[in-house]
Amino acid sequence: MLEDAKFNYHGVLGQFKDDFDAVIKKMRDQMNHRQEWKKKSYTETIKNLAGNFKYATVLSKLKLSALPIIGGGLTWMVAYVKAQPWWAIGLCVAGVVILFLLSIYYFQVKKYQQRMATIHDPAFHLGALEALRPKEYEFWERFIGFDYAGFSFNGLYDALASNMTDAALSHVAGIAKGSIQTLQDVIEAQESDIEVYKASISVYEGEISEYEKAVSHLVKLLKSVNTNVYRLVNQRLSLHDLDFILPFTIYWIDGDKLRLIMDKGTSGASKETLSINDSNELRYAAVVAALNPSKEGIIKHTPYPGRNILAFTMRMQYDEYWVWSFHYDDDDYVATLFLNDENGIIESKEIRRLIHAFCLVLQSHRVNLKEDGHDVHETDANMA
Repeated sequence: MLEDAKFNYHGVLGQFKDDFDAVIKKMRDQMNHRQEWKKKSYTETIKNLAGNFKYATVLSKLKLSALPIIGGGLTWMVAYVKAQPWWAIGLCVAGVVILFLLSIYYFQVKKYQQRMATIHDPAFHLGALEALRPKEYEFWERFIGFDYAGFSFNGLYDALASNMTDAALSHVAGIAKGSIQTLQDVIEAQESDIEVYKASISVYEGEISEYEKAVSHLVKLLKSVNTNVYRLVNQRLSLHDLDFILPFTIYWIDGDKLRLIMDKGTSGASKETLSINDSNELRYAAVVAALNPSKEGIIKHTPYPGRNILAFTMRMQYDEYWVWSFHYDDDDYVATLFLNDENGIIESKEIRRLIHAFCLVLQSHRVNLKEDGHDVHETDANMA
């Protein structure tokens, strides 16, 4: 048994002595600089992102000409485009972009810090191991502490080679067995942590992919709004141009009737006139929304599985009310972004305010208010 051990323990030690000594040396070199690991994780992440930032292609679409406004400020820009300073608009949108960049930077820093706490990773740092994996640090601290300042596995290898007696070997064998078991426990713990980190990274990558997709749609929305602002200034804007979110219909509340103003992008099955007092008409979301216009009711109907209509009233000028209805399917990604407050990138009320602002501007300027033969106002007094 001991004869086999003389060969086996000495041979095994020779195989991993250099690897262990390299780790111990690196730990000793970093012993007095453990507190600098967080600073290093921030700076190294910046270097990595600067060299390879895949999200720049999406954000580069956000040109200066496509930055009119966002959220509630966007509606102010539409209604008072000539009075709003462009530098303030740029600052608002720049804030959104900076927030998006900081979220990406945060995830990358956390990912890099886990690498710093992983032994044999090129980014390894003793301070990260102490902070993030204190149990493993306690194990390695015995090898790098003051009491073992001169210890190395190469030294142990040489000592065994020059003093390979049965008694000494038995003693070393007992120590080695305990050390090997401890190392095995550490390895198993690391493997478990690695699986958890892989799962977390997968989740982060999925979220970043969704953010990238959402920003792309937001850029398209800003460009469409920007185009409509120019069309307004050039006296070319009409109700036809308001389909930059989803297909829609508009009704004008005329007493106990709803009269169709515009049907854009739908199947075209919308009725020309709806009666508010007819109980059979309550199956239409526009009728239910019109029944309580003073509170700007928001009504969602599902005329058939997979199809949705979101209707809401708008208080217009000249003591009038219009009813706007979005038409969309369950799997419509744009509807999820802009009409669903739980998953949306913008609050749905800001989208409704944006639509309302455009309608007010069109009504105020009397721009193309007669669409496809539908007269919005029956007398000139309504337009006074």
